[in-house]
Amino acid sequence: MADGIVGSLKDAWGVEDDGPDPSKLPGLMELAESWLEEEENDPSDIAHHFETMRNRVVEAHVHRSQAISSGDVTYDPKFVAMVEKNLADMVSVEKALEHFIESSQEGDREECFEALGELEQSIDAMRESGDAIEAFLKNSPPVCMGCGSIGEEHVCPACGAERLILDPNARPEDERKIQVSDEVLDVYTAYAEVLAGKASMNDLVNALQSLEFTYLESEAIGEQTLTNEAATDRIKKTATELIAEIRATLDGIEKMHGVTKSRKIAELTEGWEAILNHTVKSQELLHKLNSQAESL
Repeated sequence: MADGIVGSLKDAWGVEDDGPDPSKLPGLMELAESWLEEEENDPSDIAHHFETMRNRVVEAHVHRSQAISSGDVTYDPKFVAMVEKNLADMVSVEKALEHFIESSQEGDREECFEALGELEQSIDAMRESGDAIEAFLKNSPPVCMGCGSIGEEHVCPACGAERLILDPNARPEDERKIQVSDEVLDVYTAYAEVLAGKASMNDLVNALQSLEFTYLESEAIGEQTLTNEAATDRIKKTATELIAEIRATLDGIEKMHGVTKSRKIAELTEGWEAILNHTVKSQELLHKLNSQAESL
């Protein structure tokens, strides 16, 4: 998956040409052009696809704007300028989508074609500004999470906070963390404090190691269940599902561990999201397995 701001452009919206899929910008363009070529087709019949895309673009625009202006990190001025250009290009996409929606509702085919021309130009501009950001991030040195200084040292010599490679993609806070164990919450706390410049990667690693040990124990219990002659097929099925979720959680832990070398915030966040997603499911399966075992 593409990292950071470019990931949302290429993965979520499919700025790369993926065919006539209206959930992606090129596909939406192709669908609209072919639809409008038939005189008997009503443009308003496809307006809902444009409304859905507009809402997605607006939401992504808001998240990215909040990320770059939150004040949590002092970004390189060149990078800020690139993101602001990309945000402006996103506004152009939003306006072109709105132009098509309004024109289709009025039944004005000529204006619909005009809107598609605007949309094509806006997509090209957004792709170019996204590519510029991607190139910058690939070559950008780590940034201090505390004071915003730039340098190759993993720990900022000025304030002692971690230096990490930026990922300005905002992610909404997931309330599911209130459903997890204290050990998982400890990982989240360390993760959040690292990004805020208040904790070190060593603090995070310590929390990860504790959680990893717990899950390795749980994995062993699940494997023992599979070899238990008294276990029914239903219990073994639940145990197999549990082991799969545990291993996916361990993969998330490993990804977060890897940031001690890669320094990428994107990987740190991906690892945390994997831990959260699979921990919640693991807990559900563990309760299910316990209930099934009690019925023996």
